[in-house]
Amino acid sequence: MRLRDNIVTVNWLWQKIIILGILLFASTMLLASDNSCSLGEVIVIDDNSISVEIQISNTDTLAGFQIPFSFSYGEIEVNCDSLVYAGAACEDFASAVINIDNDNQMVYFAAIDNVMLEDNNTPLLPGINTIAIAYFSFDQINQNQNLTFQKTIIPDDYRDYSLLMWTPDSEDVLCSFEFNDLNIR
Repeated sequence: MRLRDNIVTVNWLWQKIIILGILLFASTMLLASDNSCSLGEVIVIDDNSISVEIQISNTDTLAGFQIPFSFSYGEIEVNCDSLVYAGAACEDFASAVINIDNDNQMVYFAAIDNVMLEDNNTPLLPGINTIAIAYFSFDQINQNQNLTFQKTIIPDDYRDYSLLMWTPDSEDVLCSFEFNDLNIR
């Protein structure tokens, strides 16, 4: 009877150790990477247009990213007139893509620091970095209506157009999308 009690105690102890190990591993995976995309400063340019900084807050060094989002302004027509990298932390990246679809109110943009082996661009170092500036125009600005931004996935049969970020070693990293509603005044 004593041997059996010892076996039960050992099994119970191993179960607790395994569960604790799984919980510790899961929590370090969640805490290991805190990379997020969010909105920065909003500037009202005139009665019908604004600029919005798009930022990445990253703890990992990033070699690239792709960010799709949708936008809406209630019943009022809104257009994304342009998205620029000039003056942003990734303006010298080797490759950049911008696709604005105002009919469906979606934007997809991506940038990669180095495409060829001889490219020697600096990756996006950890910190809070403005990566692009988006320009929007409206029929009219309504102070009672929020400009809404949401994470989206651009439908495509051949490519993954979801939110992605990766390191110089081509490893995907955890990332989140923290866009929110903007009240334009």
